[in-house]
Amino acid sequence: MKGGLLLLSTLVLSSSITVHADSIPLNDPRIIISRGVGDRTPITTLNFGVPVDPAGGGITNFENASGKDWVGLIVTVQFPSPSAAMAAGVSCSNGDVLSDIFGSCRSTLHGEILTITLTDGLISFCASSVCPHNSEFFVDLNDPNVQGDNGKGGWQGCIIEARAIVPEPETFLLEFSGLGAVWGVWVLRKRLNHAPIGN
Repeated sequence: MKGGLLLLSTLVLSSSITVHADSIPLNDPRIIISRGVGDRTPITTLNFGVPVDPAGGGITNFENASGKDWVGLIVTVQFPSPSAAMAAGVSCSNGDVLSDIFGSCRSTLHGEILTITLTDGLISFCASSVCPHNSEFFVDLNDPNVQGDNGKGGWQGCIIEARAIVPEPETFLLEFSGLGAVWGVWVLRKRLNHAPIGN
């Protein structure tokens, strides 16, 4: 019986070494999107790929050279299979997506496709020869405490793409015209309510 307890305590101890306090394995995939400087890849369109190194990690520096300010990013991850996506368990609520640029994060999983939507922030367009700091950013796919551009991460076999969200003037026009329509209906009702009876 003592041997069984010793074996059980050894298993518990060894498992506690390989997981965080929140029971997330050390190689749990995570993604960090933050401000950064260094050798940057200019992004001239609203769609771009995020490279994943053979060890499933990596850090890539980018620069918004698209000609438009970005107010959000939609990151799409294609896992090798639905079971791999489920095992990864990546979500905003788990703290697997970190960004000091964007204040809002939503994640959805459909089969092997994970969609991460980041909003409430700004990556400005670089319009000068020396780009402002807020037009530069990096994407870090490394595991916690792993350093380097070609580090180890939990994204092996994944394809990661991003699409920038830009302010749409059409949206503001629709909202403005919608408010105008509501105001028009209110004025019409007010006039009808105050119209003299019998005329």
